[in-house]
Formats: sequence, C-alpha cells, structure tokens
Amino acid sequence: MKIKCKPFGMGLKNHAKKILLIMKLVILFLTFCALQISANVYAQTKSFSLELSDVSVKDVLKTIEQQSEFRFFYNDDLSDVNRHVTIDVIDLKVEDILNRLFDAKRISYQILENNLIVITPLNLLKPQQATVTGSVTDEKTGEPLAGVTIQVKGTLTGAISQVDGTYRVSVPQDATTLVFSFVGYQSQEVAISGRTVINIALKEEITALEEVVITGYATERKKDIIGSVAVVQTEEMLSTPSGNLTNQLQGRAPGVTISSDGAPGKTGRVRIRGFGTFGNSEPLYIIDGIPGAIDMINPNDVASVQVLKDAASASVYGARAANGVIIVTTKQGKAGETRITVDSYAGFSYVGKNNAPDV
Repeated sequence: MKIKCKPFGMGLKNHAKKILLIMKLVILFLTFCALQISANVYAQTKSFSLELSDVSVKDVLKTIEQQSEFRFFYNDDLSDVNRHVTIDVIDLKVEDILNRLFDAKRISYQILENNLIVITPLNLLKPQQATVTGSVTDEKTGEPLAGVTIQVKGTLTGAISQVDGTYRVSVPQDATTLVFSFVGYQSQEVAISGRTVINIALKEEITALEEVVITGYATERKKDIIGSVAVVQTEEMLSTPSGNLTNQLQGRAPGVTISSDGAPGKTGRVRIRGFGTFGNSEPLYIIDGIPGAIDMINPNDVASVQVLKDAASASVYGARAANGVIIVTTKQGKAGETRITVDSYAGFSYVGKNNAPDV
C-alpha cells in the first residue's frame, strides 16, 4: 500500500490563492456598494436654488449639471424636455425638482451610480391599449354571425366573432376605425370614437352572375374553356418544312397521333385519342367557323390551331365531333402599316430504284 503525500508548501500556496480571490471579490462588491451609496447620499444631500423664467426643461437640466455632479441621459427629441417652463425653487433636492418638471404618468427617471440620471418616457415601456367588445348580427334576421373578421384598420390587429356573435379586440390608443368583413356580407367600417362597446348588423351582399352564351370554341379564349383543349403555336408549326398542315401538327399536341404511308403529296391520318366509331376515325375540321378540308390550306395562311379532344365539343358540333375537332383560324387583315413577307419552300418526292417495277 502506497500513500502519496503532497508537499507542505504547495498546500499553503493553493490556500493562499483562494483567500486572495475571495478578498478581491469582497473589495469589488464593497466598491460597487460604496458607489451606489455615494450616489444616493449625494442625491439626498445636494440641494439647488433655481430662478429661471420661460426656459426649456433641457436648459433647466443643463443648469443642474453645471451646479453639481449630476449628468442627465435622455432623448433630445422628447417633447417633455423641449417645452418651456418657469421655475423658482430654494434648497430643493434633485428628485423634487424632477417631480415638478415631469408628469409621473408620462415620464420616469432613475438615479444610477456615478450620479447619472436616466429619463425615459413611459409610453415606450408599455404601450397603452383599449379593449372594444360587442356583437355582430345579420341585419335581416337578427341572428348572430360567427367567424366575422374584425380588424383595426391599417394594422394587423384583429379578432374573430364567436358562435354567439360576440367579439373582443384590443385596439391601440391611436386607432380610429374597425373593419367588419364576412363572406357573403358587405364589409363595413365603423369609427371607434372612444367607444368600448360596438354592436353592428351586417347586410347581405347580393351579386348577379353574368349570363354565358356558348357560341363555339373558335371564338372563346383558352382560359375560359373547361374542356380538354390543346393550342398549337403557329411559329412552332412553321419550323417544320412541310407542304400540308397535318404533318406540321405531328408531335405538337398531346393525345394527337399523325401517321402517313409516305405517298407523295398525301396528307397524314390524324387520330385524336385513338379510334372512334362514327363512320370513320377522322376528326372534324372547322376552318374559320365552317367545316372543310384541311389539306387545301396553305400552312403559311394559318393564324392559330386548336384541338378539342373531349366530349364537351359535341355540345357545339354534335355527333360529327365524336373523333375530336381541329379548329383552324386563318390570317386576317389588320389595321396599321402594310407588311409584305415572302416564304419559299422546295422539295421533291421520288420512287426508289428497288421499288420501281421492271418494265
């Protein structure tokens, strides 16, 4: 069994360090207390005699600073230190003078160490608010309305009415108007005017829907159509060099399949969402509002192409639209400067040597 013994001198050294640290803390605490007591004693013993007429409160505080060790800390924009006063006192303490200069309901001050006096407005510490209560009802039936939004105009402060129509909202001191709003009722603005109870009856908002007359998909805007409609941009179609419109539609609209047997000059077969059962599977072509043949149209004359792919098109074009509808609108004359454009396209078709008959 081994016993380790610390040197005698090292134990005394650690003990001395602890005692020195405790002494430093005690001296620091006593110094702080002495400064605080000194500030309080100085404020209780120092008196002032002032005789000032029609001067600002700021000037009064400067005079006190010149005659003593007090220093004041405040905001220069504070209205209470910029107003003019007349003061005539003899042998008054600084606290008594400050009580005469400031309203205790508006201004608070505190004497700190080193004779520093901090002046603070109370409205910065605790903003004043008022509570407004009341009920919201239907003007026609008198029944309470639940879920009505009550908002202080110009702020994000608000509340919602309860099941029995009552509400309670805290409003800032400078608030002037409450806004009552509810779905199906007219919004109303009510002036607060210092009232704490405001009861209101909301009027129903009656709006008439506009009549809608369907004249055909060709004259409707795309965002107004509830059916499945694909709009093909003319610029994209013309980027494909072809002499007929159906080949240019290939791959431009989802759900539209175009195939061809490759015969020279022959148009492609168009199928919209598969094959139909009404006679043939060809879609209905509407050109400027009139049914027609799409292979007779010059692609450069096309202004817009719309593809109607669902059964809603049958409500306008009947059974002929069972396989879908392709609406083509050609270019029209427009007001403005005259523009002349020239487009050219050249191509050739031939029969391969291996496919030609031996004659």
